Amino acid sequence: MSCTIIRTPGHRKVRSQYTSVSPVPICRKTQHTLIEVVRKGGRRLGVQWTPQTRTLLRKLRRDVEKRTHVPENVHSTRFSPPRLLAPQHLTLTLFRTRSYTKTLIIIQLLCATLIAEMDKELNLRHGGATLHYYRFRPSGELAIKELMYDEIYFTSTRECNDPFDGKTFLTFEANKESWKRLLEFAWGRYDNVNKAKWEEQLSDHLSEMAPLSFDSALGLDYTQLLLSLQSPPDPLSALVLGQLIKKVLTLYKPNDTYFVSFSRTCKDILMWSHYATMHKGHCLIFKAIDGSLRQCPKRKRNAIRRTTRAGLAPSMSWAIPDSFSFQEVTYSSDSKPGDAFSYFPEYVFGKKLDEQERIKLITEQNRQYLVKHDCWSYEKESRLTLSPPYGWLFGENVDLSPQERLFHYQPSQLVGIILGARMEEQQKMRFREIIREHMDRISRDAHDYTAVFDFVLFQAKLPDTHREVVVSAEEIFGLTDTLDKNHHDFDRRLNRWKEGWAMVFHGRGASWKKFD
Repeated sequence: MSCTIIRTPGHRKVRSQYTSVSPVPICRKTQHTLIEVVRKGGRRLGVQWTPQTRTLLRKLRRDVEKRTHVPENVHSTRFSPPRLLAPQHLTLTLFRTRSYTKTLIIIQLLCATLIAEMDKELNLRHGGATLHYYRFRPSGELAIKELMYDEIYFTSTRECNDPFDGKTFLTFEANKESWKRLLEFAWGRYDNVNKAKWEEQLSDHLSEMAPLSFDSALGLDYTQLLLSLQSPPDPLSALVLGQLIKKVLTLYKPNDTYFVSFSRTCKDILMWSHYATMHKGHCLIFKAIDGSLRQCPKRKRNAIRRTTRAGLAPSMSWAIPDSFSFQEVTYSSDSKPGDAFSYFPEYVFGKKLDEQERIKLITEQNRQYLVKHDCWSYEKESRLTLSPPYGWLFGENVDLSPQERLFHYQPSQLVGIILGARMEEQQKMRFREIIREHMDRISRDAHDYTAVFDFVLFQAKLPDTHREVVVSAEEIFGLTDTLDKNHHDFDRRLNRWKEGWAMVFHGRGASWKKFD
C-alpha cells in the first residue's frame, strides 16, 4: 500500500508548476487515520497521541502553510479536502513550486516520521497484533483447568473489581404523560372507578420527584404515596396498587449482563501485575473468526431453560448464540443516563419506532454495558457479552447460575500463550505438555472446526536495561510438527501466523486460508 499524492481540482491549469511527494508505505489503519488527521487538523481520533507526535503534526502543518505555495485556483490554503480513490490508497494534495525543493524534502520526511509514529502507537495500542485478543490468567489450578478443557466463564458485575462495571445509568425524567402511561400499564387489570383519578394524581406527584434513577424508583414506597394523595384509595387498594407498580418496574428493569474480558495489548506491566499474579501467570491468545469466538461444536450450549409460573408459557427457553462477538470497551469519565421509559413497551415509551429506530435504540442500550471510567483505559479491553432472558417474558427476573455461564470455546481459536516472566521452569514444562495435548485433540477433530491455526508459545521477559515487558516467540506447534526458534522455517511460519493463515478442511482435502 502507498500514500499517493494527487492533483487538485483545476490541476490542468497549474500542472506544470507542481511536483508530487514520493509514495510512503503505510498500513490501511494508518491511511484512514491520516485522512482524518489532515482533514480535521490533528484531532484525537482514538490514537493515543504522544507529545512528540503532536509536535510533528504542528511542524508539518506549519511547514506546509509557510513554505508551500498554493495558487488561487486551488480552493484550500492549507490542505485540499482528501479524496479516497480506492480503499487501499490514501490521497493527499500537497504541491510546491519548482523553487521549493527543500520544502518537499522536509514535508516528505515529516510525513514519513508522522506515519511511523502513528503506526507505532497503533501497534502499541493493539498489543503489537491487531488480529488477536489477549486474556490474562492467574497462576493456579483453576486457570490450568480452563486451558485444558477450553473453558470460558462469563462473570457477573458483582464479581468485578470495578464496582461500576456493566452498570446501566437510567433515569425516569419529569414526563407526566409517560408516568401516567406507566401507571395505566401496571394497573391494567385492576378495576376501580377511581383508578383514572389516582393515575392522574400519582403521575403528577412522581413527575415532581423526577428525575429518578431506576433503583430510586424501585425503592419508593408506592403504598404510602397513594395514601398521601388528595383522594387516596383505601389501604388495601393502595397496597395492591403499590405492589403492581413494583412488579412492573422489577420485570422491566434491565438485568445485569455477563461478560468475558480480553485485552488488545499483551505488554502492559499493570495487566501482568493485576491479572496474572504478578507475572507468574500466563496470557492466552485468541483469534477471532468473523469477529467472534465460537462455541465448541461438540459441547455447545443451545439454550437456557426455566419452569415458570408467571411466564408466557409453563416452560420457557432462551436461545444462546453459536458464537459471541468481540466488542470494544470505550472509556469516559462522563456518565450520560439513558431513558428508563425506553425499556418498557412501546405504549409506555410513547414513541412508535420503525425497524431502524428500534435497532438504533437497542444498540444504544447495549452500549451502556461497554463503557468504563477512563481510569481503566490502560486495559484496552474488548469483551464478549451474554445477556440473560427478559424478566417480562419469564414472569420473573432470571439470574444465570455459574454453571450456566460456563462455556466451551472452539479449541482451534486459541492460537497462542504467553508465559509470565516469573513463572517457574517446572510450570513452563507443564504448559508445554498441555499445549501438545491441545494440538493432538485439535488434530483428531480438525474437520469439525472452521479453521485450524498454528499454536505459538511466547515467553515474557523483564529486561535489565529498561522498564517494559518484552515478549518473544519460542516455539510453534502445528498439527504434525513442532518448531523451535532456531528452526530455519520458524520466522516464515511465525509471520504467516501473525497474518492469520489457517488450514481449512473440506471433504477429504484441506487448503490454506487467510483470516483477517
